[in-house]
Amino acid sequence: MEMPCKKQSTNLIPVVIYFSNDSRVLPGQELTAELLEESDSGLYVVQQDRKQALFVPRTAVSAIYFSQKPLTASF
Repeated sequence: MEMPCKKQSTNLIPVVIYFSNDSRVLPGQELTAELLEESDSGLYVVQQDRKQALFVPRTAVSAIYFSQKPLTASF
């Protein structure tokens, strides 16, 4: 299923998604993106300069940081 990208919207929220170690998507890593849509089953995100959205199941996520930059020790 192809989801139309709402990139023209000004309601995009910058996020850093931290994936769990057992995630099938970037295990143990992070992804900086913009949140398009959120549901009980997961998140639709798009990376800057990309035209296609990515669905991330909630089961793959260990944390979501609402920021444009990853967490640091000085959080």
